[in-house]
Amino acid sequence: MELGVLSITMLMIVILVIPVTVIKLSTNRKEKQGLLKLKTLAAKNADHISDYDILGNFVIGWDVTTKHLYFYKKTALTDFFEFVDLKTIKAFDLNKQTKRIKNAKESYEILDKMTLSFLSFVNNTYTQIELYDADESYQLTGELELAEKWKNLISQYLRDKQSIDPNRSAAVLPSAMKKAS
Repeated sequence: MELGVLSITMLMIVILVIPVTVIKLSTNRKEKQGLLKLKTLAAKNADHISDYDILGNFVIGWDVTTKHLYFYKKTALTDFFEFVDLKTIKAFDLNKQTKRIKNAKESYEILDKMTLSFLSFVNNTYTQIELYDADESYQLTGELELAEKWKNLISQYLRDKQSIDPNRSAAVLPSAMKKAS
């Protein structure tokens, strides 16, 4: 009798542990591939990713020395890379686009998209890094915290840069630029 209980217990443990292990290994492999692609992109510019974050299908990082920001996102259709030279940024903001949902009793807002938006003083180029899109991911899984972290890192750098060179001040993007996105 003990042998039967022991074999059923071992079988249940195997049935529960194997899928979790396979999922974890697959996730780790995808994260390493994303980081490798980000580091490869940085190496093409002779940069070294010194600070980065991986979340789901994207990786964001920067070279603290050169102040170059890199972003890589893997979607079902394509790989998306973005590069921002923070030394050329004159305006920056974290944009959160929401939708208002109404039902019979109440209304509430849900996050639709979240982007880091940059306006460069070189040719007034406008760059967006999309951290969250409700059409791609139905649930937030740390994007808000990660967006706030990078907003603070970039804002701190831009404030420090402004105190060194007051002729190139970084500002929050005007609302007209936010709506253009």
